[in-house]
Amino acid sequence: MSEPKDNFKSWQTGDQSVSVVIPTYKHASTVVQTLESVFAQTLQPKEIIVINDGSPDNTEEVLRPYIESGRIRYFSQPNAGQGAARNRGIALASGDFIALLDDDDYWPPDKLQWQVEVLANTPKAVIVYGNYTPFGTTTGRQVPGTRGPSGSVFRRLLWENFICSPGQTLIRREALQHVGFFDESVWGADDWEVMLRLAKIGEFAFENRNALFYRFHIANASKNMLKMVENVRKVMDKHLVYRPGLLGLYDRYYYSRTFARMRAIHILAHAHQGVLPNRFFKLAKATFYCPNMIRLPIFRERIKAAWTGAPQPA
Repeated sequence: MSEPKDNFKSWQTGDQSVSVVIPTYKHASTVVQTLESVFAQTLQPKEIIVINDGSPDNTEEVLRPYIESGRIRYFSQPNAGQGAARNRGIALASGDFIALLDDDDYWPPDKLQWQVEVLANTPKAVIVYGNYTPFGTTTGRQVPGTRGPSGSVFRRLLWENFICSPGQTLIRREALQHVGFFDESVWGADDWEVMLRLAKIGEFAFENRNALFYRFHIANASKNMLKMVENVRKVMDKHLVYRPGLLGLYDRYYYSRTFARMRAIHILAHAHQGVLPNRFFKLAKATFYCPNMIRLPIFRERIKAAWTGAPQPA
């Protein structure tokens, strides 16, 4: 796999129309808030495509008024995973730009407007992204903050996925068609993987503005964590090219550091279990593997759970 070059081509912008793609699964209680945030956009999208990925709850019933009024394009399929649902929605889209949004998150009202303006004025950019504001946690600060990477970001993105959710982004549909859609075989790392492919063909544009309200689930940290770690390794092995000489040593250092961080997250996900000394041993072990872990909201949540014995998801 070759290194990306910095002399990226300029991309043509057509009518600046936006296709919103929302995959949904078992979130009947939140998908309406998600949709209403799209309807409230100061720049209205060309279409809103909702893919019901085999939800066993009453999602379709909740969406019925929007389907019958024609406010959304609705499609249902047997459960195939979020990546497959996103891919189907992108394949059905006809707008110049693709805006992905998960069914339990929501956008600020100006999100599409300012992101369309940025892409229209940045012809070498394949994607624009902004901050996200987590909710459902003890913190509401915006991430990544004022210094999100812009320009040629491939290697920076390889060492650290600084885009938490595709909902922060607006992507050129032509660029997605060029690199291919989401890789459904790398669950939990598929959005990062497609971003790496995009970073090889164009620039990323960052604006220090909120682009997403991201619902943080404490339970998500532990579900299928080993599978996610395995898939992160697959993605890195696919995209990493060791550079010659000292730069190659630098690459190997960051490769090992990435997996130390992933191991710390896996330990942290189970730090609330067992007797009290065991819990704090796990917290200490996670901190040893990744000292920066102490800055994450989940670390503070796990300290609280470890100390109080409050029940947390396994």
